[in-house]
Amino acid sequence: MLSPMIPVLILLSWLRDVGASGELCNVTGRLPGEKVELDFPGRRLGGIDADVARACCAPDGTPPCCAPDGTPSGDSKLRLLAISSLPGLFAPTSESTAASNPATASNPATASNPSGAGVAPATSPATTPAAIIPGDLILIIGRSGELLHAGTVTSDGRLAHIPLKVFSSYMSAETVGDVPKTGTSRSKMAKNVGNVPKNGTSRTLASIAAWSQTPRRVSARSVAAYCSRWRRAAGVMVLRQPWLPYHYTKREVLIPMRDGVRLYTAIYEPRELAAAASPAGSTAPAANPAGISPKPIVLVRNPYPVGTYGYGGPGDLSDKIRCFTERGYIIVEQNVRGTYMSEGIFEDCRPLEGASPAATTAPTDESTDAYDTIDWLIANTRNNGAVGIYGVSYPGFYATCAAICGHPALKIVSPQAPVTDWWMGDDAHHNGALMLCDMYGFGASFFRPKGNPTPDSAESLSEIPEDADLYTWFRGKPVSDLLAPFVGGSDGGAKSAGSTGAAVAPLKGFADIVAHPDYDAFWQERNPLRHLKNVKPAVLVVGGLYDAEDAWGPEHTLAALRQQNPETDVYGVFGPWTHGGWRKDLDFLERIEAPIFEYYLEGKGGKPAWRDLLIPTGEPGENLTPGKEFLTDQDLRQTKTSARRFAINPGRYISDPANPVPYMEGESTWRDKAYMWGDQRFASARPDVLTQVIEGDLKEDRLIVGPVHIDLAFSAAPADTAPALDLDLVVKLIDIAPDGTMSLVRGDVCPARWRKSKTSPAPLIPGVPATLSFDIPSVCHRFAAGHSVALQIQSSWFPLVAMNPQTFLQNPYTASAKDYHPVEVKILSGAITVGR
Repeated sequence: MLSPMIPVLILLSWLRDVGASGELCNVTGRLPGEKVELDFPGRRLGGIDADVARACCAPDGTPPCCAPDGTPSGDSKLRLLAISSLPGLFAPTSESTAASNPATASNPATASNPSGAGVAPATSPATTPAAIIPGDLILIIGRSGELLHAGTVTSDGRLAHIPLKVFSSYMSAETVGDVPKTGTSRSKMAKNVGNVPKNGTSRTLASIAAWSQTPRRVSARSVAAYCSRWRRAAGVMVLRQPWLPYHYTKREVLIPMRDGVRLYTAIYEPRELAAAASPAGSTAPAANPAGISPKPIVLVRNPYPVGTYGYGGPGDLSDKIRCFTERGYIIVEQNVRGTYMSEGIFEDCRPLEGASPAATTAPTDESTDAYDTIDWLIANTRNNGAVGIYGVSYPGFYATCAAICGHPALKIVSPQAPVTDWWMGDDAHHNGALMLCDMYGFGASFFRPKGNPTPDSAESLSEIPEDADLYTWFRGKPVSDLLAPFVGGSDGGAKSAGSTGAAVAPLKGFADIVAHPDYDAFWQERNPLRHLKNVKPAVLVVGGLYDAEDAWGPEHTLAALRQQNPETDVYGVFGPWTHGGWRKDLDFLERIEAPIFEYYLEGKGGKPAWRDLLIPTGEPGENLTPGKEFLTDQDLRQTKTSARRFAINPGRYISDPANPVPYMEGESTWRDKAYMWGDQRFASARPDVLTQVIEGDLKEDRLIVGPVHIDLAFSAAPADTAPALDLDLVVKLIDIAPDGTMSLVRGDVCPARWRKSKTSPAPLIPGVPATLSFDIPSVCHRFAAGHSVALQIQSSWFPLVAMNPQTFLQNPYTASAKDYHPVEVKILSGAITVGR
């Protein structure tokens, strides 16, 4: 862990000078290695010297890091790329500057693919926008942290070498003091810094580039040659001047809704589009300068923080939307009503009222708020009249609601892992079973009263010690005891975390869960799917096959959109990603999302020829490597992926609430997303888990695509004296490798109490057979030849899912310690149907 930090320490003082205006980093996020964040005293940068102030300024002399009065300000945190491995950093095609041009990114609608998938494969990192671009500073670092070579990339794609002695003149003498006092590192740096004059030259990357010598081409071979020459190279560091402050400005406004509530909105505009001058008291930009093309707007509506409130620089923008900022789009982030700096009252998954979005009076909902926001933005930014909205998770819910707002400027909407139904399958419940880990951790802070306007998040009321193993901490605690601190004690107030016992306001989110255990009108009206009619903009729905939070939402949103809007362009993309993982995946960002947004917002490129893109899972773990296999809907029609029905054999086990089945092997202090592909051998060794191989030793690769449906006949008998019975049934689909690894493909839970009706629970009669049918999220998985298909059945998945007391209660959230009883479960017969 220490070696990657050594070059950071060596360069710290120098980087502090040249990077004072913001970020000096791997801005694309496309190089291997981790980012290391460093902070300095004097975070607001008041009183820095004139040379550094000049270094802050953009090439045209404007000071993006300075306040209106000229005082330098901003965040002094520098994000640096730690040492990264040489292989794969420079691809052979990186000699071509065209390979690093964002405009050459493949268009999924028009590119050819030898596999027939309809999306051009990424042959190397260099075929996506600029791993290395002109202006980058390339440092080759030795194993002891010494600097072996420095160079900068010229505009014609060559590597201009910088003599180490010259480079060292831009490092302060005190930097040497940070170098270890023994070893090559100190001796080499001391030798280079020795007699450098302190001439006060502005310490910018551009001034360093002026010292360049004979250019050499940038290639894997040339860099490797330098590393080989020194025979001590450990890695490469690539630094870049702060990009966003030179290209974007930020302004913060309160946009009025039709009922007078104002919503906090951060607007990031390309510098050439930002207002040069505005009338006094007006938030509208000046007239559009001649020769400047207006750009589309990309909007995200969010119940979470939207950056650094009150900070006037654009450093809040994320690498995850780099494909939009590289195209010069106007980026807008808004807090929904009742959250943070927005006015109004917040409501979780606010029901759609069905009001006319174009109406000018109440009632209001998330659809009308989206309409009013778009209307204001069209009138108050230099845009081309086109707006796109996307959101991941909870922001995905707001994207779904915006799809029906009806504003003519809204051209494309992308709900990505959208929260859709908190009872059926997203976040809070799966088929009505409480997802304990997620909701306890999430709700203990998010459900606290918002207290807006405020830039701060509420402190969590979670009582879990930071180093506690979740299984051990939750085990043996009745659900009523776990939720009591959040829903109120005898004094009518929720108890704060810790031992003080001070009362705080009850958390409405948890109170709603406890008050509505069944799928009643409360939950049904919060599902926006039935309102998705007459959708005019194109829609791109995205989901992750390893998404532990919101796998239900994207699948059912896609189905509802297509069923209710047959004439609308609706696209679906599902791949081997965890929750939001696609926003770290270049294949998705550059080859799928960016071209679709570009087509609908600017009319560039071609309309996608596919409706669905699927990236199969196979090997355990999230797949973010370039060049993954894409399957289109056309491919699937030509592939043998018909549904297969497998019989489930009889078996029995005793489910004991005192010893529930862990959701994954080993201890964890947080809910680990790796359970989505985790090895299930630990579960197969337990007597309370039935494991069955349903198809063994496959002779060839088997691609299974589509829904997974479970039919079970079973009975239950009390192992002691439980008066009335209830239980959960968990079914997991598993891929067994030849070495015995049992990787989870998909799994889900369904309580037996809702086997007849989701609105009217019914107890199990001891010893009397019952049937239960339910679906688990769809799959797109390739079982390799030699692997086997298996399943597991159990009645606990703890503490991922709250332990069923196994005593029937009209409201299971009232269960106390006396209600938890072991139950003998007999699986009589059944079937699992996989694929379509």
